[in-house]
Amino acid sequence: MGLIKCPECNKEISDSINQCIHCGYILKKESSNNQQKGNGKIIIHGYSGIYAVNPPVKIYDKDKFVGEVKKEQTFEYYITEDTTLVFKCSIRSCKVFVSSNVNTEIKLMFDNFSGALKAITNIQGSDKENNIISTQKYQEQINNSKSKNLTWLIIAIVILILVLIFL
Repeated sequence: MGLIKCPECNKEISDSINQCIHCGYILKKESSNNQQKGNGKIIIHGYSGIYAVNPPVKIYDKDKFVGEVKKEQTFEYYITEDTTLVFKCSIRSCKVFVSSNVNTEIKLMFDNFSGALKAITNIQGSDKENNIISTQKYQEQINNSKSKNLTWLIIAIVILILVLIFL
């Protein structure tokens, strides 16, 4: 048994473990049918942002727990048939349909105003030009969501200030 550095946090860990004990990075994929190479690759990015509590988001495929992704981490999952993934975090949840014949990238985020869990997808086709278009739309969706959240936050602060002034 030796020590290696985690590729995510660069802290020393045992080379015999599957997951970093410091940051949760998955070092070795477990050998289950769903985690071996299939037709469709799904990359799930954990949420980012500043929150008082940072719980992991649990991932389910056909009501079967397949893993979890923590804040600002990534989880890879392979599928061989079309499926609907369910993401759960406490009482919040959302669903995403995923096709097995394309690679899909999913970004999880929380709506800062409502607290709802959201999943934004970027479906990657085999055509490079379509990938670029999809990636641009994906980034636009993320940026639009962030700007809407910021707008609602500013409105809430202004209302709070006005209430405090007139009390």
